[in-house]
Amino acid sequence: MSDLSSVTALRRTAPQLPVHWYFDPRIHEIEQRLLFDNGPGYVGHELMVPNAGDYHALSWTGNAQALVRNARGVELLSNICRHRQAVILKGRGNAQNIICPLHRWTYGLDGKLLGAPHFADTPCLDLARTPLTRWNGLLFSGKRDVARDLAGMGVMQDLDFSGYMLDRVEVEEYACNWKTFTSIRGSASSSTSPTCVGNSATGTACRPAASRTDSHGPAARSTDAGTNRCCVTEKAGRPRTARSG
Repeated sequence: MSDLSSVTALRRTAPQLPVHWYFDPRIHEIEQRLLFDNGPGYVGHELMVPNAGDYHALSWTGNAQALVRNARGVELLSNICRHRQAVILKGRGNAQNIICPLHRWTYGLDGKLLGAPHFADTPCLDLARTPLTRWNGLLFSGKRDVARDLAGMGVMQDLDFSGYMLDRVEVEEYACNWKTFTSIRGSASSSTSPTCVGNSATGTACRPAASRTDSHGPAARSTDAGTNRCCVTEKAGRPRTARSG
């Protein structure tokens, strides 16, 4: 039993963070820069696009990006037409080419512009690609190599999602600092996997705190200096074998 009779026993333990770290905008800016901006950004599961020609527009990016399975595997492409900046793909489906609904500019599944109606020559305006790293069926963007970072983790084989189809993503938004959420949720026994997300590269403001379910991916990231309102909880999907064709 703990001895709480002495002042020494009541002193703050070394691992405890100072209280102002949960409210100080300067600490928040450092965390965003060192932890979130330089850390891996979860994008989705490889089996969100299990077959050649499959695409999955990421609604949590405002449909600005889409996962596409092409001859090179799964790639993250810009989903904004280079002509008039229209959103090209919505939802999920299968296609031979990526065709803008506005002026019919046509791109290959690798993002290369194949044709531009009413242009004598095809402009050199391909869709931008964001490099991805893969780890146990999960896809990440960003500067870090997730597979290398986690190569020495002893339980890696128990966290293999490569044979699972993503079932759904539940997004719960809390008006609290991200460290508060992880310290409370991390201490609880749960079959779900919480992931806190930081400030987005585009600075997109977070919506008011609410609870919702999104089948396409994580929600917008918080820009509030004192809080991180959006946290993602992934529900385990069912084992699924990709169909052929």
